Amino acid sequence: MDSESRAFEAPVEATLTGTPLRCPRAMKTQKLVPWTVSRLVMAGLMAAISVPAQLAPAVINRRRA
Repeated sequence: MDSESRAFEAPVEATLTGTPLRCPRAMKTQKLVPWTVSRLVMAGLMAAISVPAQLAPAVINRRRA
């Protein structure tokens, strides 16, 4: 039973030894922007417009099939 539970674990010798490459550009700090009522309304409006537009091709293809 113990061998079955470890079947999907990576072996110890397979651990990554390299370090990730650093980005050559310096990152600038950005201010946090608070959520206001107008930003919440605009985010909801944009979601209401964009989500059906993104799902429309899938609905059209499903109707044809």
